[in-house]
Formats: sequence, structure tokens, C-alpha cells
Amino acid sequence: MQEKKGKGFLLGGPAGTGANGPQEGDIRLRDERGNWHVVQGIPLYPPLYTDRSATIAVIDSGILADHPQIRGLIAEQEDFTGEGPEDRIGHGTIVAILTLQARSAAPPEFQNLPSPRILVAKVADADGTVDKHAVISAIDWAASRGAVVVNLSLGFIEGTDDYSDLCSAITKHPEVLFVAAAGNYGPDVRVYPAACAQDGAANIISVGTTDDWSGKGDIQAPGTVTLKPLEP
Repeated sequence: MQEKKGKGFLLGGPAGTGANGPQEGDIRLRDERGNWHVVQGIPLYPPLYTDRSATIAVIDSGILADHPQIRGLIAEQEDFTGEGPEDRIGHGTIVAILTLQARSAAPPEFQNLPSPRILVAKVADADGTVDKHAVISAIDWAASRGAVVVNLSLGFIEGTDDYSDLCSAITKHPEVLFVAAAGNYGPDVRVYPAACAQDGAANIISVGTTDDWSGKGDIQAPGTVTLKPLEP
């Protein structure tokens, strides 16, 4: 758990990447011939967003906007790393695709709702390292673009005083619901920004998995993501 001050990592462990996600290898969304891998259980080619769509921001490693499970849903994207907006490690694309799972799993009366309008902010560089100041800038950018939900599958594990500015960036946007990963370091390790809730932020929910390496979240659920080749 050694980190440089102000630097964090992406969190979560989709299948094939290990418990610490991209820190142990990229998520392969294309094979050597360029064919797509897709997330099992989520439909292909979702309907486009409309003026009735909710706006969701994914602050992560960027996006592969042509992926067949997310194509047409990216309203805006912004790069806060200097590398360009493309997702070089797959994590952000997977997270963006998973935002659609809530819609597909909703009760029948909500199934006809339009797809969300997705904002993508890239804050993780090609090795999965995240800069705190980039995250703060991305939060402000997402809020200014009308996001009602912001997903933060990333974390920092230093002390409370080191992340008071990150928590402040969240609390100054009370109209936005933030959803943050509880961490990959077990239930006894505080991970920011998820731990901002313990420091008084009322507009953030922490999410963990049922695996023993997960942090303790307000919500715990199975965390496995399975990728499969796209059928021709």
C-alpha cells in the first residue's frame, strides 16, 4: 500500500485483472486481431440518450468510445492527464459500461427509460496512477456539465488531513450524488474519497464487494465482472 503523496490508484478487480485491478495488468477489451471483448450480461448497442436522460459522470481512466456496449452514449469527455482521452488500460470503459447495468436490472416500469448521458473525465494515466488535483478538477468539471451522479472507482490511502480538499470538492456540490469505491485493502483501511462520508460528506455513498479484500462500503455486492469475446 505504498503511495506517493497525492497519488492514488484505480480500484476494483474485473475478471482477469486480479484484486487490485489495473495495477496488476491491463483489461483487454480487444484481442490481437482487434475484435472486441464485451461485459457479460449487458446488452450491445444501447439506445441513444435523449433530453430526458440523466447525466452520469465517470471519473476514471478515460473511454474507448467505440465499444459496442457504450457507443453513442458519451456526451462529453475531458482529459486531465495530458495523455489524451482514450482509455489505455480498459478500466474506465468497463466502469462506463457498468453504469448501464442499473437500467437493465431495473423493475419493468423503468425499463423504457432512455440510456444515461455519460460524461467521461480521464484522471488515471497509462499505469493506473491517479493525481488528487486532477480528480478535484474533474469533479468541478462534471458538476459544471450537469452531472447528477459521479462515479469514482479510485482511491487514496493517506491521512484525513491530506484529503480534506478532496472532500471539500465533493461537499461543495450537494446537488450531485457521488459513488466511490470502498477500496481494495480490506475493511479496516480508510480510502478516500469514499471515507469523506465518515468525515461529514452527506452526498457520497461508498460501494464495496463481498470479497475479503474489499473495503467496507455503505453497499456491498458481488464484484466480479466477466468479459467474453463478441460473437460474430
